[in-house]
Amino acid sequence: MSAIYDNWERLVATVLKKEELWQLFHDHSRSPSVLSEASSYSSSSNLGPLDLSSLGSSSRLQNALPKLVLISDFNLAFSFNDLHRASAKLLGKGTFGSSYKAIVGNEAKIVVKRLKSVSISEQDFKHHMNIIGNVWHENVAPLRAYYSSKDEHLMLYDYYSEGSVYALLHGPTGGNRAPIDWEARLKIAIGAARGIAEIHEQNEGKLVHGNIKSSNILLNSQHYGCVSDLGLANMIETRFMPTAQCYAPEVKSTRNASQESDVYSFGIVLLELLTRKSTAHLPGGLKPVNLVKLVGSVKSKEKVGKVFDADLLNYPTIRDDMVKMLQIGIKCVAKSIGKRPKISEVVKMLEDINKMKPKRHPFEKQLVFLEEANPTFDLEDILRVSGEVLSEGTFGTCYKASLENGKTIVLKRLKDVIVTFKDFQQHMKVIGRMRHESVADVRAYYFSREEKLLVYDYYRERESDAAWKRLDWESRLRIAVGAARGLAHIHRKVKETPLNIKCLVLNLSELSS
Repeated sequence: MSAIYDNWERLVATVLKKEELWQLFHDHSRSPSVLSEASSYSSSSNLGPLDLSSLGSSSRLQNALPKLVLISDFNLAFSFNDLHRASAKLLGKGTFGSSYKAIVGNEAKIVVKRLKSVSISEQDFKHHMNIIGNVWHENVAPLRAYYSSKDEHLMLYDYYSEGSVYALLHGPTGGNRAPIDWEARLKIAIGAARGIAEIHEQNEGKLVHGNIKSSNILLNSQHYGCVSDLGLANMIETRFMPTAQCYAPEVKSTRNASQESDVYSFGIVLLELLTRKSTAHLPGGLKPVNLVKLVGSVKSKEKVGKVFDADLLNYPTIRDDMVKMLQIGIKCVAKSIGKRPKISEVVKMLEDINKMKPKRHPFEKQLVFLEEANPTFDLEDILRVSGEVLSEGTFGTCYKASLENGKTIVLKRLKDVIVTFKDFQQHMKVIGRMRHESVADVRAYYFSREEKLLVYDYYRERESDAAWKRLDWESRLRIAVGAARGLAHIHRKVKETPLNIKCLVLNLSELSS
């Protein structure tokens, strides 16, 4: 590709970064207009900030430049001076081209997708762009503008700062992963399904996406799934047979995408949300997993938990909902095209999961069980019983609660704790791994804006003052040694001294044996 087109890409990024034009893009009118660009080029291949001040006058090149088609009613000029502040960052390279985030200063951003090997005529390309430009839905990334010539094809989209579902699930490079609760996963699935359903209704019900996968599902400001890269599969000439697991079997053999193959690919996304396993190779990470084969290996409902993400298994009350989504995913990835549901049916099934969630106590979340805990109760069980106050301290109040199943627990209700859920959850995970005979185990926790609760095992002599009065010297020494060992274990784990060490957390029942 010539240097002039290399820099045309950055020129477009600069033009479309103007705040004035950005506001234009967010107008809801959809009839096309044409904007003539008057600017210049740099021969630099660097994607850093551009400096075009030394180039010739814009008037000299005004008539030599191609045109950018906006999905808008307005015809707006731009300033040559905007080029001085332009920069573009490579977001990634894929099957169908490269994507760049265009930036001017600290203003809003836009994505320029540069296509490669477009296999249709320029007239057909423009017709296709008009069809895509008419897809206007909150769960479909809108096409804002496009450019077409013999050698260059560009598409311009909004920039989604929350990133893709792929990055959320697996990390940008498969590294550290943020926690994702069930509600977030369900919202992603519902949003993406709604977006695909809208796509399938367009062009007299014949429009196909053709490349549904987690990296092409973005997160909008409400964290619902939002489908991107619409229609590229039908325009780009590929030299390889699609073998990725996100493609339906018939696509792998014929290369012909259909609405039924879109449903199959979305089924893979559902399985990815449930298992948090990647179907693609992660650099420096684990090998890709055949999710269809994985879920097909589960022969009974009792063993279905083996396929779910371990983080989800900490929430026993959502197990039925997870199974329902799994069943939907299995229907979508049916080998036979005729057995796959329509995407509109998938939307309804997913929305029904959301509707059937029971109305809960004003507490907003569920009880989260830590590692190696065996859940035999949930938050509702705790809320149904009265508690006996064991102690009140600097950080909250401890209650003894006898549950209906016969189990007795200690519930610590924290006070004046100002921390984000992410930090609280991370702290709980560290504490949950501190398995030691001289450290009281935290079995579960609950977090909301108003309430933070910790659940401990109940020790029989924990609250008894009499237990202290009958202790002989040997027992007192054992208490001191045990407490010291517990502190040493904690220090090795988190390398910081606890701020609230009290004798009441010691297990006196074991010391007296």
